[in-house]
Amino acid sequence: MFELNVRVLIYREEGDFVAHALEFDLLGYGKTKAEAMSALEAVIKTHLEFCFEQGLAESAISPAPEEFFERWEKAQKKSFVDALEDGDRCDSLKCRAAIIALDPNDLAKLADQARKMKGRKVAGKPKFEPVLCG
Repeated sequence: MFELNVRVLIYREEGDFVAHALEFDLLGYGKTKAEAMSALEAVIKTHLEFCFEQGLAESAISPAPEEFFERWEKAQKKSFVDALEDGDRCDSLKCRAAIIALDPNDLAKLADQARKMKGRKVAGKPKFEPVLCG
């Protein structure tokens, strides 16, 4: 399994929820947040599989415009401040990086592995299952 942490901004647009993967500038839509996230996961999976199968690893990452990253930062800050103002105690702390740490060489290696796997007889197709956090 290929694990991937992606910053996801969720917002409303014309009555629907939009889940926006900032590192890829890909969108998922739904009537609920959960539906939008599920749609986004499917879009990311399809996008990555296509890029790797076509040898387009360097094209896999195409960030959203800066304004969406700024909105994500504001939302994260507001969430943190709201939690502190609500009196949430810091009895425990869980940290999780929300950054993709792949350079073009790493992506090229993954693409090579996918191409090699394509010619082999394996049980099922290689799977790239992104793990999203937001």
